[in-house]
Amino acid sequence: LDRPDVPDSRRDTVMMDVLLSRATVRAREGDTSEADRLYQRYLDLHSAEEPSALGLYSRARILSLLGRHSEALAALAEAQRGGFSEFPPESDPALAALRGSPEYESLVRDYRRPWTGSGGGGD
Repeated sequence: LDRPDVPDSRRDTVMMDVLLSRATVRAREGDTSEADRLYQRYLDLHSAEEPSALGLYSRARILSLLGRHSEALAALAEAQRGGFSEFPPESDPALAALRGSPEYESLVRDYRRPWTGSGGGGD
């Protein structure tokens, strides 16, 4: 990403998404200290730039895998407000630890709307 034709803000956004992806892999592998270190690097960049909706969703995944469930639910809600609708969260194994909580169930109900009415004009 060290290309002069790519604006700094775009490089930062891509770097945030890469850090979140790497942190997710490390958390899934059980390397919580490395996942947390990568997540902290993400937070350093996050303070300078708003993350993408996918970045917010990835953040929820990492936090869930790290056992930080209330933070994961907050990030999932942020992703929803940011417009994330790539796939239903109930099919994501990284969010399994959140399932069953009333907060999660409420968010999933709201998330289902984009998939149940896709192609149409909404409700």
